[in-house]
Amino acid sequence: MLRLGSSDTGDGVWLTDAAVLHIAEKCPNLVVLQLSACTGVTTRAFVAVTEKLSQLTELHDRSSGKLTAKALDPLLKAGALPKLQKLYITDQSGLGYELIQRLIKKRKGLRVLAGTTDSDSVAWGCVLSQMGADYGDGLYGNML
Repeated sequence: MLRLGSSDTGDGVWLTDAAVLHIAEKCPNLVVLQLSACTGVTTRAFVAVTEKLSQLTELHDRSSGKLTAKALDPLLKAGALPKLQKLYITDQSGLGYELIQRLIKKRKGLRVLAGTTDSDSVAWGCVLSQMGADYGDGLYGNML
């Protein structure tokens, strides 16, 4: 298990594509990879993870990131991450609802959580309340 970054501290901003590519090369037996607040990780590094870390059962990319729809191409095709059971890809504006639904339909045993997370601030809670919304309303997938 490897956990990098923190949504609380924002430490993940220092993680680069180069670092993730290095992890993908050197840690082929990794089972859980968690990237939190790693805003510098792009589709290129995410695809490398899906191609090289075949033992992953959980993959977390929780950040206001730079993933595009191409990041999920390997997962939509047969063979990539065959053991993957849980995928957390929140706050990735380049990945839409329809794409996530296609992935869920294609990979029946995969549990996915995607969409927009909420700020923990009191002010944001007040805004949500005024809009008739609640925490977690921006999330979707089959893990809710």
